[in-house]
Amino acid sequence: MRRPAPPEADGELTLDRLPHRSEPVQVARLTGLQLDGTGAGVREPHRHDYHELLWLRSGRGEHLLDGRPLAVRPHSLTLIGRGQVHVFNEADGVHGLAVRFADEALLGGAAQRATPGWMLAGRGGLSVEVPGGDVARLEADFRRHHDAAHYADALGVPAAALSRALSHVTGRATKELITDRVMLQAARLLRVADLTVQEIGHRTGCRDPLYFSRAFKRHQGESPQAYRARVQGKSMHP
Repeated sequence: MRRPAPPEADGELTLDRLPHRSEPVQVARLTGLQLDGTGAGVREPHRHDYHELLWLRSGRGEHLLDGRPLAVRPHSLTLIGRGQVHVFNEADGVHGLAVRFADEALLGGAAQRATPGWMLAGRGGLSVEVPGGDVARLEADFRRHHDAAHYADALGVPAAALSRALSHVTGRATKELITDRVMLQAARLLRVADLTVQEIGHRTGCRDPLYFSRAFKRHQGESPQAYRARVQGKSMHP
């Protein structure tokens, strides 16, 4: 079993390294981060020996990047470069993801290590908000598009490159991840919506009822009707 690499002292600051040095891209979840602004539970400022992309899905607060205050806002992306000093000092119900990646994951690889300025635009960090309409559009795409090529085109990358990146981070193929999202929505609708199985299939982009039922059973291990009956506490055998 691999042990995470411990933080190291860097002068008066802690130097954070990737937990598993053999993996150049790693993902950590932020789940309900709560800091009251009094200093209680606040981690000291620390430097990163990796780049980090913070996707903050919800919550409020403030973090400091090289001493510069950045507001925590829903649907915001913050890029933290290797060597920068970062700390959260206030947080109220912050949920999101932190994608951490080494120089090897960048275009140009470790050769870019000394000069990552192309990524940070020479400003020492970048934070942008994703417009709510775009978030809604991306969330709606899985209902209309079940093909990996659509998402590769939307991101402006080759489908093979997207597949390699997702496989490296999640260990799963692009198509599997899309199917997961479709079936998650189908399961939600089966639990709470007053819709027929055929209507739920249509709403999740599966217009062939037989295909939808078979796909759902492969994913969940039971038919849509059996799943609905089980989660609603109803027997299918009177």
